[in-house]
Amino acid sequence: GSRTPVPGLVNPFWVATNTFLRAIGFDKDTLTNQLAQIVVADIIAAATVADTLVTPLIGPATPTEIQFEFQGTLGEFKPFRDWLTEILSCCLGYFTFDFGRLSLGCRSNASATDSFTIGSMLYQSLSITPTDASFEHLKIDFANLDLQYQMDLAEYQDKDHAAYFG
Repeated sequence: GSRTPVPGLVNPFWVATNTFLRAIGFDKDTLTNQLAQIVVADIIAAATVADTLVTPLIGPATPTEIQFEFQGTLGEFKPFRDWLTEILSCCLGYFTFDFGRLSLGCRSNASATDSFTIGSMLYQSLSITPTDASFEHLKIDFANLDLQYQMDLAEYQDKDHAAYFG
C-alpha cells in the first residue's frame, strides 16, 4: 500500500510497473494521476503470487526461494510492449490495457488438464517422422547472476551431430 523506493527490485510485476511509470514520464508531483493509469489491485495480486515462497526444484529442499524473480537488465532501446513481454515472460505473467489502464496478471496454475494417450486418439492415426536438425552450434548471451548480471556468453557445439551429418 505505501510507495517506497527499494534498491535491487526483483519482483517482475513491480519491475513492469516501474517500467510503465518511467515510460509515461514518472513525476513525483503527478504520481497520483499516473497511478490512476494502472489497475493497482491486479498488480498487487500478481506480485503476491510472484513473492510466494516455494521449495526449489534444484538443490536442497530445506530452504525456500521466491517463486518468480526478475534477473536481468533493461539496456536496449525497445518499444514498451516488447519490454513488458520480456519482463513478464519469466513469471507466467501477462498484461492487458483495461479501458486505457495497465492491468497485469499471473497464471498461477500451469498444470496439465489433459493428457495425450492411446485412449484419446484414433487407431493408427499418429505418424511420427524425425525432425531435421537445423543447427549444431549455439552462442547464448545472458545476464549472469554470479557476475552481478553482467552480460556473459555461453557456447555449445554438438560435434557428434556435426560429424554424423558431415
